[in-house]
Amino acid sequence: MFNFDKDKLENYIKKLNEPSVLIIGDMGIDEMVYGDTERISREAPVLILRHANTKIILGQAANAAHNLATINGAKVSALGLYGDDYYGPQLLEAFQEAGINTEYMVKDNTRTTTVKSRISGASFHSVAQQIVRIDRVDSKMLSKEIEDKIIENIEKAIPLHDAVILSDYNIGMLTDRVIAATIETAKKYNIPCVVSMNPIMIDGTGMCGCCRLMVDGEMKFACVDGPDFDGYKVNFDEMIERNGMYCDFERQAYEETCNLFKKEVK
Repeated sequence: MFNFDKDKLENYIKKLNEPSVLIIGDMGIDEMVYGDTERISREAPVLILRHANTKIILGQAANAAHNLATINGAKVSALGLYGDDYYGPQLLEAFQEAGINTEYMVKDNTRTTTVKSRISGASFHSVAQQIVRIDRVDSKMLSKEIEDKIIENIEKAIPLHDAVILSDYNIGMLTDRVIAATIETAKKYNIPCVVSMNPIMIDGTGMCGCCRLMVDGEMKFACVDGPDFDGYKVNFDEMIERNGMYCDFERQAYEETCNLFKKEVK
């Protein structure tokens, strides 16, 4: 039987609404499109849906912000990217409806707002079933201008919060520089920091050993010793240098091997 201190647990729960939290990461929208099935299309063997309604839900790192806001009375700030497109204002509006502070969000005119659209259909005798999902995701590298703006906002926001969460969906927001700046600034203001180094396990060539990193002067392996480490003990400079060793090879592989659409058929 699991034993625990009930009074201590209740005390922890009561304190959940005390800290203000900054969420940094890949923000996005989950767009839920619902329709009623009518017939099979004559154009293709697919269903025709009569649109019923559409719901906009905070997704990815924004979902973490929303969940936390329901716990701590909306003492949450979001720091992420959105594009100059139709969905950008919808993302900000969804944050505001949830009571989440958006003053640190960064607009990037070169990328699209992350949206994952789920189209579901139902008939009179059935519940809604998801038919297809459409992802609008731009995971290209950040420009230095945008990266610098993110870091500037990190340095402004962290002193005003009690805790920081990095939420990474491998879309491109949390670069090595952004992560390092977050850790360094949090340390300056004595904010405890735990980092999950899962992302570096798929970096570089993907071979065994690419998840190596120095922690408190010792070589560690994220896949064996982690993935969670004390963020203040991770040598991010060494990690950035190690990961950068493979950039030229990755770029060459993409241009010469992976990008089939640019190749001429002989």
